Amino acid sequence: MAKGKPFLTYTQQLDKLADDKNLVINDRDYAESVLKRISYYSLISGYKKLLRNPTTRKFKDNTTFDEIVALYKFDENLRGLFLKYLLQIEQAMCSMASYYFVQKHGDNQSEYLSAANYNQSAKRAATLSGLIRILRDLAVNSKGYVHINHHRANYNNVPLWVLVRVMTFGNISKMYQCFTQDLQYKISMNYSNIKEKELMQFLSVLTKFRNVCAHSDRLFSYETKDDIPDTVIHSKMGIAKNGRQYIYGKKDLFGVVIAFRHANKSIDDGKRLFVHDDFQEKILRCVTNETKKYTSSKYYDFSESKNFNQSLFDEMKENGFCLLLRNSNLLRDGKATKSGLAKLMYKFPDSLFIYSQWEEYAKGTIKGMDLSKAVPADYKYLHTSGHATEDELKDVCNLIKPGIIIPIHREKKSDFGKLGLPYPIKPLRSGQSCEV
Repeated sequence: MAKGKPFLTYTQQLDKLADDKNLVINDRDYAESVLKRISYYSLISGYKKLLRNPTTRKFKDNTTFDEIVALYKFDENLRGLFLKYLLQIEQAMCSMASYYFVQKHGDNQSEYLSAANYNQSAKRAATLSGLIRILRDLAVNSKGYVHINHHRANYNNVPLWVLVRVMTFGNISKMYQCFTQDLQYKISMNYSNIKEKELMQFLSVLTKFRNVCAHSDRLFSYETKDDIPDTVIHSKMGIAKNGRQYIYGKKDLFGVVIAFRHANKSIDDGKRLFVHDDFQEKILRCVTNETKKYTSSKYYDFSESKNFNQSLFDEMKENGFCLLLRNSNLLRDGKATKSGLAKLMYKFPDSLFIYSQWEEYAKGTIKGMDLSKAVPADYKYLHTSGHATEDELKDVCNLIKPGIIIPIHREKKSDFGKLGLPYPIKPLRSGQSCEV
């Protein structure tokens, strides 16, 4: 085992730098005051690499103590700048983690202390066990936090939205790792073009850089062992690769800049594209022009929407998009097609697909309208309809007092008789005529 370095007084430290390490010290009183404030290890050991001759292991000729201090101060300012934005991301993650968890499980502390409410896979077992131990210690045993003591004493309960105020970025990162996929999805949807697992990678790297900044370690050359995911930014900037791995922007400070670009960019920043086809464009332009006469609301303004073309791919990848699909985009001669706009579902397989028609089409039970092979299996169903409700049908009929009601577009036309309307109802078969 190598012998440890002996204790040196400030005077001896300066003598060593000047005599043994070839460092020029112009003002020893100033130099000693700097060592007292920063320490030899943090200043010299932290920043000597750029100014040292690798062969002699001494400082390059004419290197001054002031130059090392200047490098330290540059890095100190850099840490302050990066910490500002890292803390913003930390605060946002604390807020969203507590919000979505409490929304699903309630605000009793027993919920976030229960392993049953997390991902219990073997891969996360150790992390989950450690997380719950930390949460229990903060909620049950901690004494130094006024707001936690208050809730414990007055309500015998510390809700998660209170507890996150004393949780570290590392704690929040571990909590996100252990969340069930639905909660991870809800949080990741608040960021532009970041999937659940990718956000996990971002948080792992950002947590380590946050600690470097907070503890005044050397930042400018720091690298983590893990890395952020590949992004559109890497590709657009043409960053060199070693094999399939980007050389820069993955685990270094530039990687944090890329992470900031994603993690600080809300999906509501107005840059998400609204994409449509030719036919839809005409309708949306009409809606925009007509509603401007009556309202200034942006909900009806589609002037910034774009007609789909291949050149939009990169922009859609970077900013995200909302795309309207019609049956004609998905079907050809009654069969599913992967042509036209439907190709986008295969270009962006992780996108959220919301299906809003009659669900039997998606299940493939209706001949000539089989969408089962065109619609992704993991679609989200959100039915929208222009059809009137039973109460609305009654109101319309009582208003116009029809001489006869001919039901159409209904599975069981006889159901109209159950509405109790005092008007004659005549269901017709396909091809049957009726004189009125």
